[in-house]
Amino acid sequence: MSVDDGKIEVEPPVARKAEERPGIVLLLTSVAALIVILGFLFAATPGIGTVYPAEGEFYINDAGTSHGGFEYAGSFNASVHEGSDGWKLSMSLRIGLGDPLSMHHIRIYSLEFNSTEMVMDTERGEMILRYVEEDFIWGDMFSQMYVAIYSPEGPPEESIGEISAQMFDLPVHYYVQLALTPIV
Repeated sequence: MSVDDGKIEVEPPVARKAEERPGIVLLLTSVAALIVILGFLFAATPGIGTVYPAEGEFYINDAGTSHGGFEYAGSFNASVHEGSDGWKLSMSLRIGLGDPLSMHHIRIYSLEFNSTEMVMDTERGEMILRYVEEDFIWGDMFSQMYVAIYSPEGPPEESIGEISAQMFDLPVHYYVQLALTPIV
């Protein structure tokens, strides 16, 4: 800016180079780095997103009610985990004479839970497990877990949530129980 004969001349603004403003460059670089780091943290942390790891038990029998088994009763370890081809519910035989399951892995598309229920959208349909504060059927064995029971021959209060024998390619008269605890 210069003053001549009462006239003020203003020089046109000149763009400043980034090197002349190191504070702004540092701020922008820091924000970009923070965004990248947070993205990696959320992507690598188990339980972030729409599927959560979980573990528990899968129990089946051919009596159609909780306490029984005419020809078959078996207990399986159950887990929700991420495999090379996505999230899945896996069942592995723990105890039982033989293994009637033809499907030991079921693909899971989403799993969400709150204080009252766990909802899994799977390749075999939607499974809804209810939070059980106190387990009266098995004497607290599944207390404070999310449980779904299909009991076609048992009393109505024995069936909990939404699950079926057909989801596991079992005959319709089979009793099916899935109990899970999320790992978060």
